[in-house]
Amino acid sequence: MKYIIRIYDPDLDNCLRMRYEQNKRQFQSMNAMLTDLIEAGLRQSSPASSCEVNNHEEEIGEIIKLLKSLTDDNKTVKGLLSSIYALLLAHNDEAYLSRSQVEAGFYDKLPDRFTEKK
Repeated sequence: MKYIIRIYDPDLDNCLRMRYEQNKRQFQSMNAMLTDLIEAGLRQSSPASSCEVNNHEEEIGEIIKLLKSLTDDNKTVKGLLSSIYALLLAHNDEAYLSRSQVEAGFYDKLPDRFTEKK
């Protein structure tokens, strides 16, 4: 079987390259290390599996706090924070948000859980 894996996250790419350089003596090639990492994911143990990738949980937490505490009716600030929140969530889920949709304001509306119930 043959698989092709594409890595679009530059942080993950840098981490993989760094781990390969650190573990070159253990692996014949990057492919051998990636195969080991996949197997490690299935059995959860490998010398190369200690790669940490930032998933922006802290940033999302801060944005949630800002959205909850935001009492000003400034639509620009609320829209900007909402868009940033949507972008960070999409990044964590490895999803793609269209730049034109973000620029057009598709994600400016506050999520329902952040709006005041009257």
